[in-house]
Amino acid sequence: MCCRRRRGLGRVGSVWYPILKAVLEPQFQVPMAQVNRVAPFLGFIFGTPFLGPAFEAIFVLELASQAYSFYRWANCIPPDNILVNMDECSLAVHVEGCRGTVLRSVRGAVRASLSTQRSRMTLLASVSTDFGFNAILPQVIIANKTQFPIKFMKSLDPAITDRLKIWRGATAWNTAAFMCSYLRLLHENWQSYCPEKPLTLLFDCAACHLHSTVRSLAKTLGLQVLVVPAGATGTLQPLDAYIFRTLRCEIRRQWTQTKSEAAEGVVSREAWLRVMATAVETVLSHRDWQRAFEGTGVTKQQNCISSHTLKALQWDECPKIPAGRPSVGQASCIFPSRGAGSGNIEAWVKECAGDDSLIPYIRTLN
Repeated sequence: MCCRRRRGLGRVGSVWYPILKAVLEPQFQVPMAQVNRVAPFLGFIFGTPFLGPAFEAIFVLELASQAYSFYRWANCIPPDNILVNMDECSLAVHVEGCRGTVLRSVRGAVRASLSTQRSRMTLLASVSTDFGFNAILPQVIIANKTQFPIKFMKSLDPAITDRLKIWRGATAWNTAAFMCSYLRLLHENWQSYCPEKPLTLLFDCAACHLHSTVRSLAKTLGLQVLVVPAGATGTLQPLDAYIFRTLRCEIRRQWTQTKSEAAEGVVSREAWLRVMATAVETVLSHRDWQRAFEGTGVTKQQNCISSHTLKALQWDECPKIPAGRPSVGQASCIFPSRGAGSGNIEAWVKECAGDDSLIPYIRTLN
């Protein structure tokens, strides 16, 4: 960057930084001391020590505005609804870095081909606010057809397939077609468990989630949808914020035990599936995760929001957020600016964001 341009950016930063500090600090309680930590790095890139704090403060405000619109949408959900969170988790076929399973002094001790070490599958994980419903929620592994051939699928132990659904496709990525299959399976389990309780599905802004066919099918099946803002899943989604870390630790523990007991330390495909089924059943199906929904502020009108979530949002305390379907302008900060969902925000809000007529009833219950 030329010196003239760097001086120009320096003048812009020196003008805007005091304005941002004067406006953001008292009005939105943005702690500028936190913001200043990244100032030298971004200031070096943009040619001024003032643009770093400005951009970081804008990022904090964007996350807070996303959370506000998301919580407004979440507060439309009556507390007697069953709330289900679904998200994808990448599963490695060969789990590396497990202590006690690799002989470092022996050359070639890791008995796995390069393709096996790079191979991945997708887990469609689900948890709900209803502990009884957790036991029958669909837990699905998506694999490509070469990873699990038809002959292998026919030879699988029914004890595995009863606990873990296995879907085969052209790739191991989730798609809109797989999402529609998931919605039908979820609807079937919901109708067999407690059809009189409404069900709300919570997921993020992945393109396969926001496909028009998914929205239409959710409306047809009577499923209400709550969308986590793009880029905020680590703070506002229970699976990302609380659960996946526990699941990965359990997978690693089960894998280490299975590998140590296997002949020559080689874990077969069926043994790998057994590890995944056991870990999923232990962490997702047999554990009450209602506190994860409360900690991220999705339920209880943010009255039980965790200090970790407040810190991420740079809030000293959670403001009182009214219940109500977000306007199209408020919902625009939830959906990605480009890609799936960006062109039909109004349809998502009108068809899947709940009914404003229930708000007085929700207020009496809370």
